[in-house]
Amino acid sequence: MQRGRKTGRKPGYKHDKETKRKISQTKSGQPFTDDHKDNMRQAKLGTSRSEEERQSISTGRAYIDLESKCLHRFLEMRSEYPGQEEFFDSNRAALLIAMRGLKSETELRDIRRYIETLTIEEIPQAYLEYQYDSSSFYAHEAAMVDLIDAATFLRKALRTKDENALLH
Repeated sequence: MQRGRKTGRKPGYKHDKETKRKISQTKSGQPFTDDHKDNMRQAKLGTSRSEEERQSISTGRAYIDLESKCLHRFLEMRSEYPGQEEFFDSNRAALLIAMRGLKSETELRDIRRYIETLTIEEIPQAYLEYQYDSSSFYAHEAAMVDLIDAATFLRKALRTKDENALLH
């Protein structure tokens, strides 16, 4: 037996006159008015944002928190690989984009586990299967590919311990 909120309208809710008119018009097969069609089209497309609205979103608290969280993850990963600072500095933008796609620390841990346990040839296919099979993973494919490329490079560089690996 399911508990919680029942589906349907709340008790006491009644349609207003305009809504009742539109419902009866639709049921009788009458065509929509041009205004109604425009309103439906706009509702499907969403509202376009002005420059001021976009600016306020990019300077908003939630966006700044996301950026600081991404930077924190980036610095944390950078500290895990000492001696590879030049690599992280040159690929900073791609890594920050990858960090932005992650929704939780669990996803970051899962990605590291996949990168560290699979061979280089298996990573892309396993990543795609994991992306589409897992309900906890929503990162963007392009950003993940950048992250996997970065991790692959780091694994090669750490394995060889060769200073020339940073130049390639």
